[in-house]
Formats: sequence, structure tokens, C-alpha cells
Amino acid sequence: MAKFCNKCGKPLVDGICPDCSKKVEEQEHTSQKELGASLIDIIKNIWKKPVETIHSYVKESNMSLSFILLGISVLIGGLFTYFNTNSIINGVVADINNKMTGIASMLGESYIATTPATEISFFSMFLTGIITSALAYTFFILLAKLFVGIVFKGKGTLKEFTTTVAVASIFPTTFSVIGILTSFISYQLTSFIYLAGLILFIVVVVQSFIEVLKANKERLGYAIPLTVIITYVGLIIINIIILAIITTSQVTPIY
Repeated sequence: MAKFCNKCGKPLVDGICPDCSKKVEEQEHTSQKELGASLIDIIKNIWKKPVETIHSYVKESNMSLSFILLGISVLIGGLFTYFNTNSIINGVVADINNKMTGIASMLGESYIATTPATEISFFSMFLTGIITSALAYTFFILLAKLFVGIVFKGKGTLKEFTTTVAVASIFPTTFSVIGILTSFISYQLTSFIYLAGLILFIVVVVQSFIEVLKANKERLGYAIPLTVIITYVGLIIINIIILAIITTSQVTPIY
């Protein structure tokens, strides 16, 4: 006896409804196309109309898109952490060598250039960067909701705060990619580029809190500093713990 689909009533083929399964596949394909189009739209328009772009996606509350944007930013953050750390260590050593060589030359002596004492593990630093970036966004979103949306009586749901931060994450993500490239040239230039991206991110997020989430403009002067300061204090503590764990695991025990 033939079995029938509970949704459309048509006979099942090998226990599957051909029509319903086809519709599901079409919906998934359409959804993927819409996500791709949305990503392109954000990347293209966020630079021209940042607040308007954030406003349009906050209305949709598309959490899948928000998590994709945050996921991309977290992965780029992991790569940036490795390349920037490597650039800083090598750059500082090179600066020390240049200064010591100049001093030695003035004194009529020779100086043997030093090299970095340790070789940076890509996996450890990449993982540290991923954890740090993920926690940074998590802390920032939750603390923004706490201070902007609850303590100082602002508006906006947690989804809206998440979407706002996720769309604005295009700025630090883009500047981090540029920073990875410049890390092969100068660690000072990389630090400047990263700082520029971070400032732009904070400015756009704050403006979006005011115009999109209708946060109290006067109270943001208290809410945003608290959000940023607590986020970075928490990240510093977590980084110290992570680096301590990594360092301890790499030490060879002496018996």
C-alpha cells in the first residue's frame, strides 16, 4: 500500500515526496543566493552609506548573515594576530640591531646582529587570535546591550545589537586584511592601519546606536566608554591566561 506525503498528499517515492523535497532544495538554493547577494551589497554600500546600510539589515534581523560576517571577521582576526605579532617581533629586533650597529659604528666597534629568541607557532598564535576576536565581539555586543540598552534605558533587542556590530565589522575586517599585507613592510604602519579600522568601527557603531537603535545620545558618553574599557580589560586578562597556557605547554620539563 502506497504511503502519502503529510504535507501535499502525493505518493512517496522511496519514502520521500519528490515535490516537497524539490521545493526544500529550491528554497535552500535561493537562501544561499540571497546571502551571497546580501554580503556583496554590504561590502559595496557600507563605505558609502554606513548607517543606512546597517539600518536596512537591522530591520531584517538576519542572524545567519550576522554570524557569517562575524565568523569571517574572527578568522581574519586570527590571521592578523599571527602576521602582526611576527612583524612586531622581527621589526623590533631589526630596530634594535640598527640602533646598536649605529652606536657601535660611532664607537669604532663591531656589533653582531641578534635574531628573535623564539619562533612563533602559527597554530598557537592563530588560535589565540581567533579566541580573542570571538570574545571581543561577544563581550562588545553583550556589554553594549547591557549599558546602552538596559542600564541607560536605550532601545534595541540583542538581535539588533548583534546585527549592528556584525555589519560594522566589515571595517576592522577590511583594515585587518590590509594590515596583513603591510605586516611584511612595517609593523608601525600595520598598527596604524589597524587602529584606523578600529576607530572607524567604533564611530559607525556609535552613530548606528543613535540613529538606528534610538539610543539616548547623552547617556552614550557613559555607556560606550564602559563597554570598550571592560571589553579590553577582559581581553587583556584572557590573553595573559592563554599565553601563559601556551608558554607552559611548550616548556620542556626537567627531571
